[in-house]
Amino acid sequence: MSLLHAVSIFIEFACFILALKLVFEKKRYIGVAWAVSFGCFIFWDSARTMGWGLSREFLDTILLIATLSALLAMWHLGSKRG
Repeated sequence: MSLLHAVSIFIEFACFILALKLVFEKKRYIGVAWAVSFGCFIFWDSARTMGWGLSREFLDTILLIATLSALLAMWHLGSKRG
């Protein structure tokens, strides 16, 4: 794993923690969608990097869940007024 990839996974983990803080400390439930998204990204990156032997279809499903969750969060933010 390259240093840049490790830094990327670390930043994804930081985003995951911040999303959970949104949920539990600020009661902003949009953080759930962000936590799911970044949690999936962490899992996906780690599985591919460390060669966990998971099927391509399973990893593609994880990536789809991550991107759909991010899309839901962005749609929610964009639909809020003011």
